[in-house]
Amino acid sequence: MTTSELIRANLLSVRKELLEVVPHLSDDILNWAPAAGMRTIRGQFAEILGTEVSLLEALTGSSRKEYEALEAEYKAIPTVKGLIEAADEVRAKTLAYMDGLTEADFVAPASVSEGFAQWQEMNPVPVAEVLRLIARHEYYHVGQLFSYLWAKGDNPYTWDE
Repeated sequence: MTTSELIRANLLSVRKELLEVVPHLSDDILNWAPAAGMRTIRGQFAEILGTEVSLLEALTGSSRKEYEALEAEYKAIPTVKGLIEAADEVRAKTLAYMDGLTEADFVAPASVSEGFAQWQEMNPVPVAEVLRLIARHEYYHVGQLFSYLWAKGDNPYTWDE
């Protein structure tokens, strides 16, 4: 498999996980969090989407929005349906970007900050690793969404029954 195919599989796999959560969400619980100071359900989506857009902007060299503005844009979406539509739009842009990359492009250094490189424990950071981070980051927050629903009494282990 090519690097593109491997990363695409990761991105599609995590999105399937996110879509397992969606039927258990409703618009009326988007502002809910298990405890004070925790991100809300809507905030988890905003974090997933804002980070993907921010990383894609870095990779493409496009003008970058302040992260807080990105997050606010997604936090303003009032419905689960709207959040999923936004997630689909963002992912389509990521996949379209990947379509134009060669194997050499995936191993080329990404234009990321020194702080980001230190956080990733690699310098330079290859483009492929930034794209893999998008999948890892989404998995992390999807796991939180599963936990949030479980905390509300909706046990994910019973969803397939």
